[in-house]
Amino acid sequence: MTIRRLTAEIAQRFLEDPQAVDMSSFTQIEEAAAKAFRYHEGVLNLDGVRRLSRKSVQEIANFWGHLSLGGLKAISTSDARQLAKNKKHLHLDGLKSLSLQVAGELAKHRGEVLSLNGLRRINPEVARKLSRHWGHLYLNGLASLSERAAKELAKHRYALFLDGLVSLPYDQAKQLASGSSLSLAGVASLSDDAAAALGTHTDWLFLGGLSKITAQAAEGLANHSGTVLALGLVRMSAEVAGALARHKGDLQLNKLTSISTSAARALAKHQGYLSLRGLRRLSDDAADAFRSHRYDLALNSVSRLSDFAIDALASRKGNFGKETMLWLGVKELSDAGAKSLVQHRGALFLDHLKTLSAAAARALAKHDYLSLDGLTSLSDATARALSRQSGGRAHTLSLNGLQALSPGSARALGKHGGVLSLDGLTELSAAAAEGLAQHEGSVSLRGLKTVSDEVAARLATARTIVTGSVQEQVDEHRSPV
Repeated sequence: MTIRRLTAEIAQRFLEDPQAVDMSSFTQIEEAAAKAFRYHEGVLNLDGVRRLSRKSVQEIANFWGHLSLGGLKAISTSDARQLAKNKKHLHLDGLKSLSLQVAGELAKHRGEVLSLNGLRRINPEVARKLSRHWGHLYLNGLASLSERAAKELAKHRYALFLDGLVSLPYDQAKQLASGSSLSLAGVASLSDDAAAALGTHTDWLFLGGLSKITAQAAEGLANHSGTVLALGLVRMSAEVAGALARHKGDLQLNKLTSISTSAARALAKHQGYLSLRGLRRLSDDAADAFRSHRYDLALNSVSRLSDFAIDALASRKGNFGKETMLWLGVKELSDAGAKSLVQHRGALFLDHLKTLSAAAARALAKHDYLSLDGLTSLSDATARALSRQSGGRAHTLSLNGLQALSPGSARALGKHGGVLSLDGLTELSAAAAEGLAQHEGSVSLRGLKTVSDEVAARLATARTIVTGSVQEQVDEHRSPV
């Protein structure tokens, strides 16, 4: 094995520019290099390192960001005690087993994530120790789980990831159902009894690998009262759809690529956010069936919809008159379709549109929140139409896909009075900057990496400009209050 030593000089170069150095390629780290990372934030991937000195562990434990040490095959109790000081994400995915003492120390980690995806087995005693961890716990390497270990892990109060499990017997399902947020993305099949057990779960539940279920299993899962139920169904009968429609909360069925009219009619009765982000096709009849759905609806991947289908989806009324969010994946939108969308009350996401006529933009501009992040260019006429979005500063227009902005379009958008997001722009001319500076609301230009002094000076005259990495340069040109 080729030895590559991480020195203090290389560490400093990484801290100045994280993209300049592949940190995962180093197999050894000098103590001075470990010390250089103290109190810094970001992502530090040292998966190539096989061993760390005690001093290096003490130093690197004070790194404030996401720390990955996947190359470590074993750690001592004292090393675990030091690494538990990490305040963000701690990844130790190279560990194949844990002693009770090491598990107890790692459980004291108070960061957001503790990842131990290398563990292949876990006994109830170790599970009991890890259940005390205050943060999300990843154990995706476990291929099986005893009932006693499941009972202990269910005591964990944060999200638990067990995506390596491919089956879930009833006894284990019953134990895990008493816990908090639960990810079981590897479970490919579920008995009716196990589904009924998981139906008693009261937090976020992810079953993204579950490609098919019986109607009885769907009935059991529908009793789930957590905030989100996510299933990996690739096809769905009207009977299963009707059962799942009884679920109260967000329902995610993002692996469905098509849906029958009868299934759509049944699913439209669901009382909550309905995510069908994987759906590729939607017939007019199915769209018409969704007309009665009263909550947020995501159809991000349906690239073609007839004007009739758009009208049906836009005419949905929110429950008790509330606004709803609507995501459509259409790549083209006729002027008639845009006029139909005026009916929709709530945020509208059309992030797959590649072109937009001025007439269509004029109709869409009546929305309070409009996202058009798929547009890479914008004609001056379309920009003028979009700038008529009314309602004052509470209204949002997102155009984060734009790669260039002409002075004419910038002047037009400068008359938009709400929140304007242009985070995809990486450069801006002085004339365009002058146009945007007239905007009376908030403008986001987080994608700008460098600007001339002339551009910075013009942006500095704006009421509210958020420019990311060039913010300091812009602020230098602001007049003192």
